[in-house]
Amino acid sequence: MPFTVRPFALDDYPAFLEVRNAVFPDYAVSVEEARHWDENLGPKCLFKRTVALRDGTIVGAGEFRQIPWTYDPHGFRLEITVHPSERGRGAGSAIFEHLILAMRPHEPRVLRTMTRATDEAGARFLLKRGFVREQSNWESRIDLTAFDPSPYAGLEETLAREGIRLRTLRELRAENGWQRKLHALFWAAEQGMPDEEAHNQIEFETFDALLCNDPFLVDDAFIVAAHGGDFIGLSYVRESRKNLDATTGLTGVIPEWRGRKIALAMKVRSLATAKALGFPSSKTWNDTRNGAMLAVNVRLGFVRNVEWVQYVKNLEPEESP
Repeated sequence: MPFTVRPFALDDYPAFLEVRNAVFPDYAVSVEEARHWDENLGPKCLFKRTVALRDGTIVGAGEFRQIPWTYDPHGFRLEITVHPSERGRGAGSAIFEHLILAMRPHEPRVLRTMTRATDEAGARFLLKRGFVREQSNWESRIDLTAFDPSPYAGLEETLAREGIRLRTLRELRAENGWQRKLHALFWAAEQGMPDEEAHNQIEFETFDALLCNDPFLVDDAFIVAAHGGDFIGLSYVRESRKNLDATTGLTGVIPEWRGRKIALAMKVRSLATAKALGFPSSKTWNDTRNGAMLAVNVRLGFVRNVEWVQYVKNLEPEESP
């Protein structure tokens, strides 16, 4: 085998990201951003990354990790990236086998991964190894330079008459206890959203490190809807140090407040702020079954770009690697 596969080391970040960003140039991340996500998964989530080298140069990488908000002690997310110039030469297979062996002590039962619907080679790779298609998400993008918030000018005033006020994260940071209120809001807003994986409420300490202290949040474009002292909805934007565009994260409203155009108002304010700050575009992802949010996005000017397909492999106890 022409590849050497070994565990990832901290010094590998630049070379690893050079490969990953070559595979996903539209989603390039910096070392700082990658380390933030890697180092703040919380104490119970397992994470391991390996790299494949040819002649001493990293040409591919793979990882398995557990996600705090969908934590399953026997469920794992996989990601394998091979530099475009090295695909089809066996690096992906070598990495996959290395990860499977490394997972064995943890008794995996469910493996999940995603690939773009246009990546036929990636789909064949997964199907050959027993994965099946589970669900898909639409990636959508909006041209913020062309975004016009003026048709929604009266929306916030209408909500204000119902006692609903839109606040920014910058404002909230000046108050005591906002982190725990935001923690509760995230959990409540997720209820009823379509997903094949069971969600659980992330531990506060992990939430605080991963989100509240995320250095890539755009505080003025992080919008929380409040009714009195209660948080009832949110919509936010993150920036990338490698790409000029922004990413629109979770937009959600707690169930008892849905149907009042709160999500629309928050998203308009968030996008208008991102535009004013100079972001040329923003991207987001939605489950293809989430018709309500997809309709909001289309109304605002998001255009469907790429379909991402999630694949799953269920393992019986005797079939575990």
